[in-house]
Order: sequence, then structure tokens, then C-alpha cells
Amino acid sequence: MAEPQTDPEVMRKRRAIRILLFFLLLFPLCNFYYDDVNSNIRQGMNVWEALFSGRFFQYYSVNVESQAAGQMTHLANYGMILNIVNGIWQLPLYIIEKIAGGNILEHFAARIWGKLLMYVAMWTSAFLFRKLAVQTGLKEDKAERAMILYLTSSLVILSALNASQIDVVGMNFILLAMYYLIRDEQKKFLLFLILAVQFKDFAWLVFLPVLLLKEKNLLKLGATLAAPFLFSAVTGIPFSLADPAGVASRKSRIWIQIDWLTRSRVNLVGGIEIPVVFLALGALCMYAYFKVLTKEEEKDRIRWYLYMAAAAMLPIMICTYSNAHWCIYFVPFYLLLLLHREDRFFIRLLLEMAGTLSLTVAYFVEWWGVFGGLDGMLADRLIAKDLNTLISAEQISEFLKQEKYFQFWTLAFAAFIVWAVCFLIFNHPSRVAGQKEVSSGDLWTDGNKQSITALICLRAFAALVICNAMAILTFAQSIF
Repeated sequence: MAEPQTDPEVMRKRRAIRILLFFLLLFPLCNFYYDDVNSNIRQGMNVWEALFSGRFFQYYSVNVESQAAGQMTHLANYGMILNIVNGIWQLPLYIIEKIAGGNILEHFAARIWGKLLMYVAMWTSAFLFRKLAVQTGLKEDKAERAMILYLTSSLVILSALNASQIDVVGMNFILLAMYYLIRDEQKKFLLFLILAVQFKDFAWLVFLPVLLLKEKNLLKLGATLAAPFLFSAVTGIPFSLADPAGVASRKSRIWIQIDWLTRSRVNLVGGIEIPVVFLALGALCMYAYFKVLTKEEEKDRIRWYLYMAAAAMLPIMICTYSNAHWCIYFVPFYLLLLLHREDRFFIRLLLEMAGTLSLTVAYFVEWWGVFGGLDGMLADRLIAKDLNTLISAEQISEFLKQEKYFQFWTLAFAAFIVWAVCFLIFNHPSRVAGQKEVSSGDLWTDGNKQSITALICLRAFAALVICNAMAILTFAQSIF
């Protein structure tokens, strides 16, 4: 879908905003080094260690040795497609370390290079999100707004720059898969679905209810859903045969993830504990499969796809002990649902800001390490004081976790859950269909161009402040 020519002045403003965001978003990139990031970068470097030592198919054992040598905290647990992509980016670090010796990841510049993979992936996913927004029917100006809202979402910043996890790389393939699904280009969709799942299995969950809604033929449906895992199994065969002990080392980390996903349970059927996430996802999948779109609803097929994709990730976020960086999977789909409505946009964006920022605050308390990994990074290098003498994210977290503050900080989780559930209820395609979706002109509910722009700026500012809170506090403590 070709976009119309845009006024040069508008284009200049867009470039200026993008450049400003480019530099502002470098701040969290340069200040945080979460423990998992070190392990992920080292796993990329170990691709070349395994290759050049003649043990490529013993890659996982190479990582076991690397952990034993103190180079990384966690064992490798990702599939080889992800590891190879990561390895291509980390090749310069491997070469320099081999020439200079020592542990290159103790150096600030090396850490920044390693994290830049996620920074680049965040920007490419933003442009792909813009492309998807146009494909879903948004006009060029709204697609640009969608891109800005995505880049300045506290949940995206948290996942891509604070935690700097590989999820943001996989988001590129998820967005491409959705793009081609909407275009009904099945071969390209399947290709990008397979690639997306190689980066994180959550991509499969995102598309599960979408495919159940779209395809009622169980054989075709089963083949599509099985394809990513069949591909993973086939590409993993040489490693399993050559390195069974190394491949087995992945299981401990996987079981930890399963425990987090199934920790919230309810007693049913004579006292048997059933994970809540199974009930929630199962109900969503049953609804999706038995929902048959009418001819009238088929006209709104895209909204149904976006809705199901957004709904798919919500059980993971509210029914499990979810990692802070998993929240990125929810963002693009609810944003598109938000932007596809004109009515009461100002108040709906305000509620979105309140809900997502509340979740970010809750993650600060529960996952303080994502916000507090300052050692060896920009703030640590610039201040004149020892970080150990300053207030840390862990101390703030422990303070707020005191019993007398328990209800206070858990309200942050509750606020997000209430907003997210209500958002899906009030944006259900059958509820939205036929409603008047144009602005009424009311300043408070609908807003105008100036008030919406101001709110977007406030949302971005708040996201940057919360995500960078410990770096800002560290600089402040060093001055005062």
C-alpha cells in the first residue's frame, strides 16, 4: 500500500522527533546492564568459540564451560537460530577479546556494543510496526503516531533497553508475520511465524487464538501450529546427537520458566491444583475456535486479528509470575486497537498511560534488578561516589515490600490489570462495530491536536523518568 506524498515541513518535524528520540533512548541503553544481558552477549560470542575450536555442535557444552569459568551467570537455553543471529552481532567482541585477552565484557564500550543489537532491533521493529499500522488501515499521520507511542512506551523501553532481552529482536518477525497474515500471504506468514518462534515461544502464543479464529480445518491448523516446533526440532538434531549432555543443560532454565508460568494455581476437581494461565488461555482458545465470523464481521477481520493477538498475551502478564521484559508482546496490538478508534481518544490514551506506567512501577518493585544494574555503566563511570554508598533499587524494593506498604505497591499491579481487562472488554470488535468512532470535539474526552500532543509528550517523559529512575537518582545523590 503506497503512502501519499507528505508535506516537506511535516517530514522535517517527523525527522526531528525521531532524532530526538534516538538520543533520548540512548540513556537507558548506556546506564543499565542487567545480569541476563551479560549471559546473552556471551552466548553470542560462544557461537564463534564453538565454531573456531571445532566444536560447533557442542555449542551448549562450550557455554557450560564458559559459565564454570565465571564468564556468564546463566547457561545457554535458546535455540540455535537465535544464537547464530546473536553471534553474528557479537563477532567483533569475540575477535577483540581473542586479540586483547581478558574478559572484554568488563569494559563499558563492549557492553554498549553488545546491547546495541537490542537498540537496533527496537528501532527496526518500530518501523515495521508503522508499516503494519498502515496495512491495518491507519492513515500516514496516525501510523507515525503509532510508531512514536510504541517507541515511548515504558513497557517497550523496559524490555528492550533496561532488560535488553532478545524478545525485541523476535518482535520484528512477529510484526512481519502479522503483516503478511493480514495480507493473506500464507507462505510468507508461515516463514516469519517459524522465525519468530525461534526467538521466543511467546510468538506462538500470540498467534494461537488468531489462527484458531481464522482456520477451522484442524489438519491445516495443526500443521501451521506445529511447523515452528518441527523446524526447531530438525535444526536441533545435530546438537542433540553430538552434545546430549550440553543440550540437557538447557532443561534447568526451562523448568524455572515453567514454574514462573504455572505458579498461580486454583484448587479444583477435588483439590487438584490447576495453573490459572491454563484456564485463561484455554478459555480464550475455545472462544476463538468456536467463533465464526459473520459476513458483516468479516469486514472487520483485521480488528479481530489484532484483538486476539492482544488478548493472547494478557493471561501471561496477569496470571503468571511474568518477567518484566515479556510485556513487549502485548504493546503493538493494543496500541493498534487504541488508534483505530477516534472517539474519546484523549481519555483512552490517558488511561493507557496510567495503566502501563502503573505496571512499570510494579515491575520496579518486583524486578528491581532490571532497573538497578548500574555497575560499570555510564552513571557509575561519571559519578564521584561508590555505588555501594548510595541508595539502590534493591533497597527501595525491600522498603516498599514491607508488610505495611504491601497494599500500596501491589495496587500498581491491580491498576494495570483493571485497565487491561477493561480495555479488552470495551474494545471487543463486536462491541465496537457500528459505534460512532469520530471525535465529538469534547476537549476532555476527545481532546484536540494540541492536548493529545501534550499528553503523548507527558507519557514519553514519564516513561523515560520511571525507566531511568535509578540512573537519575544516582546522579542526583552524587551531586547533593
